[in-house]
Amino acid sequence: MLYIYIMENFINKKKKITKNLSNVSKNFYKKYKDNLVNRNCFICNNKTSTILHKSHTFYNTVQCEKCLSQRIDPIFNEETLTIFYEDKDCAFSDSNNYYKEITKLLINKFDEKKYYDEIKNDIKFNHYFKKMQKVVNYIKKYPENTFNILEVGCSYGLTLIILNKLLENIDKKVNIYGIDLNSEANFILNNKFSNITIIPSCPLNKLKEKVDIKFNLIMAFELIEHLFNFQEFIKDINELLTKKGIFYFSCPNGQSIPMSDSCDNNLSFMQHSLSPPMHINEFNPRNVTLFSYINNFNVISIETKGKLDLDLIIHSKLDKNSKLNNWKDLFLSLEPKQKDTLQDIINHNLISSTMEVFIEKQ
Repeated sequence: MLYIYIMENFINKKKKITKNLSNVSKNFYKKYKDNLVNRNCFICNNKTSTILHKSHTFYNTVQCEKCLSQRIDPIFNEETLTIFYEDKDCAFSDSNNYYKEITKLLINKFDEKKYYDEIKNDIKFNHYFKKMQKVVNYIKKYPENTFNILEVGCSYGLTLIILNKLLENIDKKVNIYGIDLNSEANFILNNKFSNITIIPSCPLNKLKEKVDIKFNLIMAFELIEHLFNFQEFIKDINELLTKKGIFYFSCPNGQSIPMSDSCDNNLSFMQHSLSPPMHINEFNPRNVTLFSYINNFNVISIETKGKLDLDLIIHSKLDKNSKLNNWKDLFLSLEPKQKDTLQDIINHNLISSTMEVFIEKQ
């Protein structure tokens, strides 16, 4: 099937991409090191920090001396980071092509049950449905009949199509918006759905120039760890939300077991919470609670419901000095039921590698 071909092709490419990202990062550093700049803490804006270690020999991982949040500093300025993401050698073009192809497939085949079930139940894909079902459940409880929703970093609209599908039997008017820096972001969905609007080449701070509305819910998945100026971003989110509006986001959990060693010593490069120059801000339940308070949000829920923490470590090639070797030995000694129980305990204690958060504007 076309879907299976796309998935297998993408997975094979991603393995090569991940293998090469460390070298790409080093080479990019050598080429653009004159464009490095310092940042204050992305959570509390404190200037003073302590260097913990260097990632890939070049990048400093630092810890804020006030709130203890970790970040990469110095890091490339925003213009240089844009160059990195647009560079075909940095592999994001392959990822974009995957999302383009799977979005096309969804539009054309979503009404065919065999494709719908195949995609919905795929282990690498069904988390999109689970996330959007949470959004649908929130919309159902909303008292008014009109609901405005925005996804920041929507790519070609994959998540928005899934959301729209799950909303088919909901008796409300739901206006769905998406923005992305990609100039072709609206290429596939353009005029396909009357209630979905994708605005290409649009950073969040320019959205108010395009549409004059407030949103009941804004979502951003696997995005905030990449941002050069997170404080500006969260202020823009606050301004765009209605009173009691919801910001729903996901990101790596910096206090998880798989992230407890530097990305030089464990895991795939992109799976770590700090993997410069991609992941440059480390979030965890503690500093999420702090930035919510600072920016006038109430925390509704923080969940870490991973399924693969044990597998991530078991199948990783760890440095002999990695802190994770003891964990790996423990996990390898467990029976399958014991592993499931331990994963549940990890999730309950908010130390799984994936974090999902709902916060509400005061």
